[in-house]
Amino acid sequence: MTFRSTSRFLLVVALLIWLRPAGAAPAHPVDPRESKARVACAAGNVDKGISILEDIFEETADNNALYNQGRCFQLNGRNKEALDRFLEYRRRVPVLPANEEAQVEGYIRDLNASLARPPKPAAPPVEAVVVAPPPEPVAAPAETHNGMRVASAVLAGAGAAAFATGVYFSLRVRSLQKELESPSTISSTDWNNKVQDGKNAETYQWVSYGVAAVALTGSVVLYVVGRPVSRENRPVSVSAVIGPQGGGGTLRFAS
Repeated sequence: MTFRSTSRFLLVVALLIWLRPAGAAPAHPVDPRESKARVACAAGNVDKGISILEDIFEETADNNALYNQGRCFQLNGRNKEALDRFLEYRRRVPVLPANEEAQVEGYIRDLNASLARPPKPAAPPVEAVVVAPPPEPVAAPAETHNGMRVASAVLAGAGAAAFATGVYFSLRVRSLQKELESPSTISSTDWNNKVQDGKNAETYQWVSYGVAAVALTGSVVLYVVGRPVSRENRPVSVSAVIGPQGGGGTLRFAS
């Protein structure tokens, strides 16, 4: 599973189980085009999804299509447009059942609060860390070499365990996604629980991969530095980069 696909997990979950307002009985039969709009919004193709919903609204005057436009914008992070749709929905439907009114007003309140906050600055990537031995390494006692090799093995084991944990949480994210994409009916409580589980699993997944990258890089460094120095051994530089888009490393031998 790639970083981009997992980062869109919550959007896919929310939109694939998109529900009409709980307390409003539709004045028109459910338009089959709603499912196409749902898929388009889940794939991030907001303009296509909104275009379909606008056509439904113009042809049927079904206010649920206006509500669903707000949800599509909201779940894709376009808060200003989402707020406009919800306000227009409330203007057209001023009287709502208590539970639906609380839900819509909650969306409006959250969107207003989000728009009032200044945008968060983008986090800069972590600068590359370069570890290089001295130009003329001095042979260390055999005990030191042995200790470094043991530490290297321990870090390698920890890195492998962290990587396996990351794989487990990746599979957990995929499993939850499949459950929520299934056509079976799901209650609001179960939906909220599964969405929260998805958030937690995605966080644990990237934390585990980050720990694995650091541990495995440290293992390589200790292994290289802990080797006995001989005429055939050349100085080695190891670099690792970890940032928002992932991580990597290089191993370079001096000529």
